[in-house]
Amino acid sequence: MNVLVTGGTGFVGSHTVKALKQAGHYVRVLARSADKAESVFRAIGVVVDEILVGDVTDPIAVGRALKGCDAVIHSAAMVSTADKHAEEMREINVAGTKLVIDGSLAAGIKKIIYVSSVSALFRAGDTVMNEDTPVSVAGGPYARTKIECEHYVRELQSRGAPVISTYPAGVVGAHDPGLSEPHFGIKLFVGVITFTSSTGVQLVNVRDIANAHVSILERIDGPDRFVLGGHYYSWTELLEIVSRLTGRKLYAVHIPGKILRLLGRCADVVIKITGKEFPFTGEGMTYASQWVYADSEKIEIELELQFSDREHTLSEVIRWLYDSGHLSRRKAGKLALQ
Repeated sequence: MNVLVTGGTGFVGSHTVKALKQAGHYVRVLARSADKAESVFRAIGVVVDEILVGDVTDPIAVGRALKGCDAVIHSAAMVSTADKHAEEMREINVAGTKLVIDGSLAAGIKKIIYVSSVSALFRAGDTVMNEDTPVSVAGGPYARTKIECEHYVRELQSRGAPVISTYPAGVVGAHDPGLSEPHFGIKLFVGVITFTSSTGVQLVNVRDIANAHVSILERIDGPDRFVLGGHYYSWTELLEIVSRLTGRKLYAVHIPGKILRLLGRCADVVIKITGKEFPFTGEGMTYASQWVYADSEKIEIELELQFSDREHTLSEVIRWLYDSGHLSRRKAGKLALQ
C-alpha cells in the first residue's frame, strides 16, 4: 500500500514508518522540515520513499500529501500537560486532525488510522479503560484536545467512516527524537527523585505500537478502536524493577496522591507566572496518582499482539537515556555496562 504518515518525525510516527517499510509498504511522510525528517530516519536506519514538506494545519500541503495514497496514519500531535501550550496544541491536535481525516475521506481513502491517547478515555475513579469507555469529560490541556478529537472521530465512526482509532498509554523505548513526557518522568524517577504513590504508571513499547499499526492497516477494515496499554506498574513494582535492573539501592519517598496533585496544581501556577518549564503539572500528577488501567485485551485477541517484556522495555529505556546523555553512568548502574 501507499501510506501517508503524518507526525513521522515524532516518536510514534518515526517507528511506525520504520515498521511500515519493513513490511514492504511505500511510505510518504508529511513533515515540517526535510532536514529533521532525514536526521530522524537516519538515526533509526530507515529510508523513506517520499518526504513532503508541509504542516498538518495547511490545507494545501495536506491535499498534496494525500494524492495517490491508499492509507493514512495520522500520528501528528503536540504532547504537553502544560497550560501554556494549550492554544498551540489545539491548533495542531484538533484542527490538524480534522483537516487530515476530512481530507482523507474526501479523497476516498478507505484505511485511516487515527492515533489518539488513553487520556481521551481517562476518568479518575474508574477501574478500567477499554474501547467501550465513554469519552472523558475533564482533563488538562492535552487531554482536552484529545477529547475534542475523540468526539469528532466517534461521530464519523458512528456513520460508518473507515477510521480506526488507537489509544496508546505512556509510550517509551529507544530512539525518541525528543524527550517525551514519559521518558522525562523515568529520567526523574531514576536520576533525580524516586518516589512511590497511589496507583502507578502504564507504559507501552513504541515498537509494539508501530507493529500494531501495521497489523491493523493490513488486517482491519474500519471503523474500529484499539487500546494499546502495554504493561501496568505500581510505583512499588517500578521501584523494585528499576533497582534490580540498575543494581542500585534506590531510596524512595512516599508521596500521597493528594499531595502529588497539589504539587501539580502549584506547578501550573508557577508555569503560568514565569513561563518556564517545570517537571510537574496538574494533569501529569493526576495521571501519576489516579491512573486507571488501560485494558488491551481486544487487540491481544483479535490481532494476537504480544507486548514486549515489561522488564526488557524498562531496561531498554534506561539504557537509551544513558546512551543519549540523559542519565549518568552512576544512575544507569549495571545497564551502563551492557
